[in-house]
Amino acid sequence: MRDQAALSNIYLQISDYQIVGSKNRYDLQHKVKTAMSSGWKPLGSMSVYHPGANIGGVPESFFQAMVKFK
Repeated sequence: MRDQAALSNIYLQISDYQIVGSKNRYDLQHKVKTAMSSGWKPLGSMSVYHPGANIGGVPESFFQAMVKFK
Protein backbone atom coordinates (compact mmCIF):
# COMPACT_ATOMS: atom_id res chain seq x y z
CA MET A 1 0.00 0.00 0.00
CA ARG A 2 2.88 2.40 0.72
CA ASP A 3 4.26 1.78 -2.76
CA GLN A 4 0.93 2.75 -4.29
CA ALA A 5 0.78 5.88 -2.14
CA ALA A 6 4.30 6.87 -3.20
CA LEU A 7 3.44 6.39 -6.88
CA SER A 8 0.38 8.63 -6.60
CA ASN A 9 2.26 11.43 -4.80
CA ILE A 10 3.08 13.90 -7.60
CA TYR A 11 5.66 15.68 -5.46
CA LEU A 12 7.84 12.56 -5.42
CA GLN A 13 7.75 12.56 -9.23
CA ILE A 14 9.23 16.08 -9.66
CA SER A 15 12.67 16.02 -11.28
CA ASP A 16 13.28 19.77 -11.73
CA TYR A 17 11.86 23.08 -10.49
CA GLN A 18 12.03 26.70 -11.58
CA ILE A 19 10.20 29.96 -10.92
CA VAL A 20 9.23 32.10 -13.90
CA GLY A 21 8.67 35.79 -13.18
CA SER A 22 7.73 38.99 -14.96
CA LYS A 23 6.68 42.59 -14.35
CA ASN A 24 3.35 42.10 -16.14
CA ARG A 25 0.90 39.23 -16.49
CA TYR A 26 0.95 39.14 -20.29
CA ASP A 27 4.72 38.66 -20.36
CA LEU A 28 4.41 35.98 -17.66
CA GLN A 29 1.79 34.19 -19.75
CA HIS A 30 4.19 34.18 -22.71
CA LYS A 31 7.07 32.89 -20.55
CA VAL A 32 4.91 30.12 -19.04
CA LYS A 33 3.72 29.00 -22.49
CA THR A 34 7.32 28.99 -23.74
CA ALA A 35 8.42 26.89 -20.76
CA MET A 36 5.49 24.52 -21.30
CA SER A 37 6.60 23.93 -24.88
CA SER A 38 9.93 22.77 -23.40
CA GLY A 39 8.30 20.22 -21.09
CA TRP A 40 7.73 22.36 -17.97
CA LYS A 41 4.35 22.17 -16.19
CA PRO A 42 2.83 24.93 -14.00
CA LEU A 43 2.56 23.93 -10.33
CA GLY A 44 -0.01 25.78 -8.25
CA SER A 45 -1.43 29.17 -9.00
CA MET A 46 0.28 32.37 -10.07
CA SER A 47 1.70 34.54 -7.28
CA VAL A 48 1.54 38.33 -7.26
CA TYR A 49 3.94 40.61 -5.37
CA HIS A 50 2.67 43.96 -4.07
CA PRO A 51 5.63 45.83 -2.55
CA GLY A 52 4.83 47.90 0.51
CA ALA A 53 1.38 46.32 0.80
CA ASN A 54 0.11 48.57 -1.98
CA ILE A 55 -3.40 47.11 -1.70
CA GLY A 56 -5.56 48.10 -4.63
CA GLY A 57 -2.58 49.38 -6.61
CA VAL A 58 -0.93 47.82 -9.61
CA PRO A 59 1.11 44.70 -8.71
CA GLU A 60 4.84 44.95 -9.36
CA SER A 61 5.65 41.34 -10.21
CA PHE A 62 4.00 38.06 -11.18
CA PHE A 63 5.46 34.57 -10.61
CA GLN A 64 4.66 30.99 -11.55
CA ALA A 65 6.30 27.83 -10.20
CA MET A 66 7.13 25.35 -12.98
CA VAL A 67 8.20 21.71 -12.65
CA LYS A 68 9.39 18.81 -14.76
CA PHE A 69 8.34 15.29 -13.89
CA LYS A 70 10.42 12.11 -14.05
